Amino acid sequence: MRALLSGLFLVILALRTTAQVAVCGTPGIDGPANAAAVINSYFAINGNQSVPAGSTSLVLGAVPATDASGNTYGSIAIAPGDLVLIIQMQDADITTANSDLYGGNSATGGPDGLGGTGYTALNSTGRYEYLVATNSVALTGGTLTFRAGGTGGGTVFGYVNQDGTGTVSQKRFQVVRVPQYSNLTLTSDLICPPWNGSAGGVLAFDVAGSFNFGGFTVNANARGFRGGYQDQAASGANVSTTYVTTSLTESSGKGENIAGTPRYMWNGFNPVDLGATWNGFPGGDFGRGAPGNGGGGGNDHNAGGGGGGNGGAGGVGGLGWQGAGGTNPSGGRPGVGIPQALGRLYLGGGGGGGDANNATTGVRGGVGGGLVIMNVGNIVGAGTITANGSDGEPGVFGSAPDGAGGGGGAGTIFVNASQPSPTANLTLQANGGRGG
Repeated sequence: MRALLSGLFLVILALRTTAQVAVCGTPGIDGPANAAAVINSYFAINGNQSVPAGSTSLVLGAVPATDASGNTYGSIAIAPGDLVLIIQMQDADITTANSDLYGGNSATGGPDGLGGTGYTALNSTGRYEYLVATNSVALTGGTLTFRAGGTGGGTVFGYVNQDGTGTVSQKRFQVVRVPQYSNLTLTSDLICPPWNGSAGGVLAFDVAGSFNFGGFTVNANARGFRGGYQDQAASGANVSTTYVTTSLTESSGKGENIAGTPRYMWNGFNPVDLGATWNGFPGGDFGRGAPGNGGGGGNDHNAGGGGGGNGGAGGVGGLGWQGAGGTNPSGGRPGVGIPQALGRLYLGGGGGGGDANNATTGVRGGVGGGLVIMNVGNIVGAGTITANGSDGEPGVFGSAPDGAGGGGGAGTIFVNASQPSPTANLTLQANGGRGG
């Protein structure tokens, strides 16, 4: 198998060895197929739920309805023998001090050694495994029973779903129905629906025999964690010391990431406001501090947002307008790079928003790349897999330009083949987005 590799974060191209699926569903149960568009079904998890290691059941929420932008989250219910993926999307801990200790509790963290970025513990973030359904679950949700690869046929790992509070940010896992094809030929691009805070962002499938790309693309671009955002707001002098705040007139929004979800975001299609009662990051959703692999927001006056990270760290946000006085640097801090391992897979972090007082539409950070997981027999023909982060945006100028948003971090590509594929010719792209 030949591959053209591009970007900062491509997990692995491997023969199926240590990463082999620990449990076997019903290979080929979905038959030979000419697949197009969305092939998975994504079940959200509602409210607070803990799934300890060794569990053999859990409660699924409904598959999300098609959203306002036309993104669909699946139309096939779970049946006995189906293969499903359980994956912890968010579970990292951060320090919320309003200082250069924000994020990783290190005043020298980040690519430039200036701190204000990272996490203190990954916990179960990125952990995943395959389960085999032993009952049916409708698209409206319900209790799923299953067998897995852990002790007593239970889960190998534990998973947690927890709504945010004033002291703890959101933790999320999801369950994805994974189609099992005997052979698969693409007739158009495969598309991954975007992460919406509870489901999506992952494109996964299993092929017992041959997978023929047919010259098409498996696309997870800008389907990961959402970018930070600030609507047009009053702006003052540069404040380089604000790492976390509840005031959107003092700084712009942080990007979504492995440590939680802020109130204001850009999802690649529309602005998102989760409402005044939303519990985002403890201490506030604004400020230059970068939680986890999300970029920090640009501080006053008109500083740029930090880039989202994943396998590598994001970029540092641009400086504020010196005509307003203040001390630099005041741009958003970069999302941190995460050590990679076969047992953990992540979405790209959202870029931080830029500070905006004249940009009439606000300034949006880029959306991180999504996650592609392919377990196949062998690969035939030429094709492309992409999991790029999107660019940050400068906003629509009003009377003057403002600070721009940081780019979204690259996503993750995992190709796992059980047989050599000497004639395959793959182009894989996992690039972070550019700052606006």
